[in-house]
Formats: sequence, C-alpha cells, structure tokens
Amino acid sequence: MTEGDVKVISRINHVSRAEGNVRGNGQVVYKDKNWSTSLYGATPLYADMHAAQPYYGRFFTDSEDQHMDRVVLLGQTVINNLFVNKNENPWARR
Repeated sequence: MTEGDVKVISRINHVSRAEGNVRGNGQVVYKDKNWSTSLYGATPLYADMHAAQPYYGRFFTDSEDQHMDRVVLLGQTVINNLFVNKNENPWARR
C-alpha cells in the first residue's frame, strides 16, 4: 500500500483513522558503536492506534512529520548497547 492508499482508506465512512507504517532491519550508529535492530517508520497516529507509550522520550508530532524532521525514538536495548557511558544523554539534541 502507498501513502495515497492510506489517505483514501481514512476517508471511507466508519473508518475513524488509518495509519501506514514500514518495518525493516538496519544499523543504528553512535560514535564508534553500532547495533543491528528492527526499524519502524510510522506516522504520528502510530502511538494512539497501538496504545503505545514510550518509557523515555516521545513520539514525533504532525509538524515534525510534515517537515520531515529527523526524529527517532530508541528502544531500551539500543540505548543499553550504544550509550554505555551513563553520562551520555541519548535524548540531547545533536
């Protein structure tokens, strides 16, 4: 399905919302460390539709999506493997 398909589906009567996302695998790199993990590309609707609430951080906003801002929400396993030094802050803007 394409992003256009999702928009068409969201306009169907009795459909309250539709959200498209993609999933794949990739490397997340920070300084001299890298970690292989699952990657998800989603819209700001993902959190509500999946009743997802991150322990740290936040999901991105509609504005960030429209501006194609570089935003990431890291899982705990990635954080544990990339940010070994507890003084490093993965949430600090770089």
